[in-house]
Amino acid sequence: MIKDFSKVYVSGAGIPEYINKLGEGTIGLELGVWTGENFGYILQQCPGIKTLYGIDQYKPYQDWNRPITQEMIDDVKRQALENIEASGHKDKVILHEVSAVEGLSLIPDGSLDWIFVDGDHSYEHAKHDITAYYSKVRSGGLFAVHDFSLPGVTRAVKEFREENNITEQIMFTSNDVWLWYKN
Repeated sequence: MIKDFSKVYVSGAGIPEYINKLGEGTIGLELGVWTGENFGYILQQCPGIKTLYGIDQYKPYQDWNRPITQEMIDDVKRQALENIEASGHKDKVILHEVSAVEGLSLIPDGSLDWIFVDGDHSYEHAKHDITAYYSKVRSGGLFAVHDFSLPGVTRAVKEFREENNITEQIMFTSNDVWLWYKN
């Protein structure tokens, strides 16, 4: 049964219009799939997607505000698999159950049309994810990051942009997402 993801809160609600501007046959990546509701939403809202990669290790960790236990992870992973199936576009999905570090070797540089970074929200991890995955997006592609209001994420993105002389306009969308097109 197909689920209508527009009826639930999704972290990247504002980015489909930007993904759709990239045209047909796009290849994207969501770093931090969690329950897969955002994943399903993007698949349904962006018919031009050819392939959507997901990277999430589904292992316990300490999030910015609470511990995430194995019991929680098992439930989250179950929901993600159900939501990917319920999107009606499972055939477009490649889900890698690895850490962000391990996932780097699976995605060639310049191979993505867009990325949505929504992984670990600590400064250290956000800085790593943004820095390491930026090269995976082609020139002219879309680079989007969730949770701008969290201090660690804000600091990581601002530092990364300054260190790399990135001057492309930042656009803000709903649900605390900010993005820019890569030069």
